[in-house]
Amino acid sequence: MALTTEQQADLEVNHANGQRHQRLESVRLSKEILIENRRLGSGEGTDISASDVITMATALMNYIES
Repeated sequence: MALTTEQQADLEVNHANGQRHQRLESVRLSKEILIENRRLGSGEGTDISASDVITMATALMNYIES
């Protein structure tokens, strides 16, 4: 049984929302990992930049997708 155009559109929207949620969750997890690593590390009090979070989130997404 083929999907109607509306059902296909709903399926695509749900898939896109799932991917967005996965990316946001990887960013949140990356931030938590970086904060915890800095807390447990040398105690230097270095700042965590947005690029640090993005780099780790990208690495997590690549790992999940492999």
